[in-house]
Amino acid sequence: GVQTCALPISISSQAMYQNLFQQNLGKIPGLDVQAVLASGLTEFRTTVSPAQLPQVIAAATNVSKLVSLTRRPC
Repeated sequence: GVQTCALPISISSQAMYQNLFQQNLGKIPGLDVQAVLASGLTEFRTTVSPAQLPQVIAAATNVSKLVSLTRRPC
């Protein structure tokens, strides 16, 4: 049923998101990827420069869209 497969899908999606987000962040010149990842989604704005912020937000948005497209119903 939905409850038994929701958790594995959620964990899988989270792992996929983290991996893709890290890869995309690595493409941003001068960005401290580990600092962004350690700060989390609610605080990452404090770890990036104003010039990098739009790129980090775009990376997060693009990965979110990709991960949501890969989710399959149980």
